[in-house]
Amino acid sequence: MSGSLDVWVSGSLDVWSSGCLGLWMSGSLDVWISGSLELWSSGSLGLWMSGSLELWVSGSLDVWMSGCLDVWISGALGLWVSGSLDVWMSGSLELWVSGSLGLWVSGCLDVWMSGSLDVWVSGSLDVWSSGCLGLWMSGSLDVWISGCLDLWISGALGLWVSGCLELWISGSLELWVSGSLDVWMSGCLELWSSGCLGVWVSGSLGLWMSGSLDVWMSGCLEVCMSGALELWSSGAEECEVDEDDMLIPIVVGAALAALVLIVLVAYLVGRRRTHAGYQTI
Repeated sequence: MSGSLDVWVSGSLDVWSSGCLGLWMSGSLDVWISGSLELWSSGSLGLWMSGSLELWVSGSLDVWMSGCLDVWISGALGLWVSGSLDVWMSGSLELWVSGSLGLWVSGCLDVWMSGSLDVWVSGSLDVWSSGCLGLWMSGSLDVWISGCLDLWISGALGLWVSGCLELWISGSLELWVSGSLDVWMSGCLELWSSGCLGVWVSGSLGLWMSGSLDVWMSGCLEVCMSGALELWSSGAEECEVDEDDMLIPIVVGAALAALVLIVLVAYLVGRRRTHAGYQTI
C-alpha cells in the first residue's frame, strides 16, 4: 500500500496464518480495537512501513508465533493496551524503528521467547505498565537505542534470560518500579550508556547471574531502594595462589625478621654491659 490504512473494530479481531504474512506500506497504519486482538501464525510475519504505526486495544492482546517476526518502521510506533499483553514466540523477533517507540499497558505484559530478540530504536523508547512485566528468554536479547529509555512499572518486573543481554544507550536510562525487580541470567550482561542511569525501586531488588557483568558509563548513576537488595553471581572465582611466586617474598621476609632480631639482641647486650660498668665505677 502506498497510502494510509485505518481500521476500526468494535469487537474482537482474530488472525490465523499457517504461512507467511507480509505487509508493505509507504503510509501510516492506525488500528482501533474495542475488544481483544489475537494473532496465531505458524509461519513468518513481516511488516515494512515508511510511516507511523499506532495501535489502540481496549481489551487484551495475544500473539502466538512459531516463526520469525520482522518489523521495519521509519516513523513512530505507538501501542496502547488497556488489558493484558501476552506474546509467545519460538522464533526470533527483530524490530527496527527510526522514530520513537511508545508502549502503554494498563494490565500485565508477559513475553515468552525461545529465540533471539533484537531491537533498534533511533529515537526514544518509553514503556508504561500499571501491572506486572515479565520476560522469559532462552536466546539473546540485544537493544540499541540512540535516544532515551524510560520504564514505568507500578507492578513487579521479572527478567529471565538464559542467553546474553546487551544494551546500548546513547541517552539516559530511567527505571521506576513500585514492586519488586528480579533478574535471573545464566549468560552475560553488558550495558553501555553515555548518559545517566537512574533506578528507583520501592520493593526488593534481586540479581542472580552465573555469567559476567560489564557496565560502561560516561554519565551519572543513581540507585534508590526502599526494600532489600540481593546479589548472587557464580562468575566470581577465588584466585589460586602460586607457591613458586610466594617463595621469594617468604625468604625476604624471614631474612628481614632475622636481621631485626640480631640488631635488637645486640642493642640489649650492649646496654646491659654499659649499665654494669657504671655500677662498678
